[in-house]
Amino acid sequence: MAEPTLATDQLGVFRSELAPKQMAHLVVRTARFHEAIRFYRTMFGAEIAFANRRFCFLTYDHEHHRIAIIRMPRPLRLLSHFNRIGRKFYGIDHVAYTFENLHQLMRVYERMKAAGYQTLWATNHGTTTVLYYEDPDGNRLELQVDNFDTAEELQQWFASGEFEKNNLGVNFDPDLMLQQLRAGVPEKELKRQGAAWPSGKRRIAGMRAINWRTL
Repeated sequence: MAEPTLATDQLGVFRSELAPKQMAHLVVRTARFHEAIRFYRTMFGAEIAFANRRFCFLTYDHEHHRIAIIRMPRPLRLLSHFNRIGRKFYGIDHVAYTFENLHQLMRVYERMKAAGYQTLWATNHGTTTVLYYEDPDGNRLELQVDNFDTAEELQQWFASGEFEKNNLGVNFDPDLMLQQLRAGVPEKELKRQGAAWPSGKRRIAGMRAINWRTL
């Protein structure tokens, strides 16, 4: 039996009386201590708030730490292979971060690419335009920007049935996205499904977008 869903007119306005003030931080145990610090500092432009031989606090805003990295013995590096495979089938799949706008998201993409980090998957889920990455231990992160400016627009899109037909997304080319954004193409246009894709190339959407890498 399907669980009852939130009424569409409550989207964007509903707030549980038990809703936390904020998500405070993410804690990562790793045998790739310095690699992890570099990855998260690059992704978020984070600064080190405190560090010693055992752990490191990273912050990217007013909070004293948004990411804590705990150093584990080097032999435990082998466990990261099981982590990469295991999360594809069970447990927490990923953690998602929302950015202010498409320009900011693509600045992160440009920064990560320059540092040698590859995007695992660039897709438009309909609700959001997203980039997926994995940290040095295979923990997956989703970086996203909302596609709709208002709850009303989102409600209309849900009601259209498009999300029911394809709730996985339509892939986009992040290099082309960045190029078109710099050329002045409006964000609203680039956040439509099917945008920023090479002309004449078959689109990758829905289940066709799922493979061992993107799973």
